[in-house]
Amino acid sequence: KQALIVASVQHWKGLAEGCFKEVQEIVTNHVEKLIEEHFARYAHGGLLETVVRVAREQIYERAVRTSEKIENLCHSENEPYTQNEHYFFNYQTKLLQRYRMIHRRSVGQGELFATLREHDPLGRQAMNPNWGYINNIISDLANLGIHGVVAEDLAKMFHKDDMEPALEIMAEVRAYFQDNIPKEIDTDFVRVIDTDLDLALRYLDLSEAQCREWLKEPPSVTDRRNELTGKKNRLDAAQAKLTEFFRSNRPDLA
Repeated sequence: KQALIVASVQHWKGLAEGCFKEVQEIVTNHVEKLIEEHFARYAHGGLLETVVRVAREQIYERAVRTSEKIENLCHSENEPYTQNEHYFFNYQTKLLQRYRMIHRRSVGQGELFATLREHDPLGRQAMNPNWGYINNIISDLANLGIHGVVAEDLAKMFHKDDMEPALEIMAEVRAYFQDNIPKEIDTDFVRVIDTDLDLALRYLDLSEAQCREWLKEPPSVTDRRNELTGKKNRLDAAQAKLTEFFRSNRPDLA
């Protein structure tokens, strides 16, 4: 069993790299989308380009450090081990139940396993006639002093077939992977990117001259504003002349 687990762990590096690459793309796209939403109007002065450059640099540097940790983790997992046994065994149990259900479905028992998984103790029996039988079993077990049993627990009563050792190995290997690789990516990459970006942006040149450069408007906007201002001034002048003319011809309103 241990030999099979170790053999499976040998493939972790490729899986971990693929997982991290996908997460990195999602995070990068999300960050750049936020930057575009907030800084697109400041593209002319170079602020948008500067923030994008800083963000990409920080994501790259953090990704390199995370990749190194993942690689070290994969090497260290040649002998699978976890310090979070409660989390590991809980997840292993859930995975084993899932794999058992898939296997039972392949041998024609999938409907029964699905009934156990979908069971609602408060649901109407009309939704699934077998739920009534399940409720009776759970109630009888409680009368015997066995409390806390749920429908999925009844799946453990099935006779174990020749595939059981393989299913257990699958669940154990997958639980080790879940306990280590995704947690590493989440802890050392996803959850710290915002802090890295915040610190990096704080060290930008925020002098008055630089801020004026970043926030300056493109010539097209300036020309359009001058054009509209000129039209407004001409309209104001024309309105003033019309008012003066109207009053000069109506002495009673002067």
